[in-house]
Amino acid sequence: MKLPDDFHYLVEIDYCVNDYCRCQVITDARCTNPNYYNLYSSVVGKCKLSPIKKYVLDRVIRSLNAEDFVVNIRGGYYGEEIDSVTLNEEKRDKINAILADLEQMDDNKAVETSLIFEYGYLLDSVVGKKWRIEKNVPIDNITFGGNYEKINRNTTKAYAIEMVDNNEYGPAVLCLEQSGKFRLIDGRHRLAAAREIGRTTISVVCA
Repeated sequence: MKLPDDFHYLVEIDYCVNDYCRCQVITDARCTNPNYYNLYSSVVGKCKLSPIKKYVLDRVIRSLNAEDFVVNIRGGYYGEEIDSVTLNEEKRDKINAILADLEQMDDNKAVETSLIFEYGYLLDSVVGKKWRIEKNVPIDNITFGGNYEKINRNTTKAYAIEMVDNNEYGPAVLCLEQSGKFRLIDGRHRLAAAREIGRTTISVVCA
């Protein structure tokens, strides 16, 4: 399992042309939006993954930013045209290294791998945990000790749109459970987005 070689039709791009003729020149070609649902879908169908590993795949895919993609130009009979959209080699190799091993990992190792990849270390409270999926957990049973004022509104809005457009895909959050209550470890934007669109429950990866 690995990322595709060409992302031309998976991400959103924009560019300028000097004229729509046989001598057109493309300038300022760039990725404007890595469509995470498209990227996730391009990989997830190539293998059998547990629900927790699908959560991990989503988290790894979301490490990609628009700036990580390179729009390549080539000459054609009608002037310059888009050849391909490729990924920064360092980022591509790091993600492909995880994807190559993901199918063989157990769910617990997969969760730890995604947290180390995203944050660079593991909290003592999550080391060695046995993770499982709980569906339809009431959002009111999830506590978050951080500051909601620091949440990126654009990120929350993007999650909210995905949750509406792709209901079955709606990303889960990561929590630790104690006596029926869930303490949020990872997923403040996903939780905020679920609240924003009026959801009362959300899927939780918990231990």
